[in-house]
Amino acid sequence: MDTLKYLLYGFGILYCLTGMLHLAPSGQVNYTMNKEFVRYAKVFPFASFGYTPDPVNYRFVVGISQLVAGVLLIWGPLRARQTSGVILLVEMIGAVWTLTSLGEQLPSVLFPMWCGIGLFALLVSKGSKMKLD
Repeated sequence: MDTLKYLLYGFGILYCLTGMLHLAPSGQVNYTMNKEFVRYAKVFPFASFGYTPDPVNYRFVVGISQLVAGVLLIWGPLRARQTSGVILLVEMIGAVWTLTSLGEQLPSVLFPMWCGIGLFALLVSKGSKMKLD
């Protein structure tokens, strides 16, 4: 198994897990996520144009997109892997932008930043060779 396969599977598993956490129906995770997405909705990129998403729907869309993109990174065909990599990269850019807009400290911004850098490096260096045998 080469490094590309490990990276794709690692990112796929990571985003499947985070997507499932966003979709958690009850418990402490649900309560914490709801509070955080209320904050995130206030600095949504289109808020300056007058559109603020419902925090519950915002969380649901992020969770579904991460779960589906994670599954496609693991088992999808070449084009689906590339597309889900781009979708996740855009989500990570949005996450970094949201956290910095909220004035969060650097440690909380590092995880989405490094995930985005990893996805970008994977797409740029091996984007045309993401097909696994």
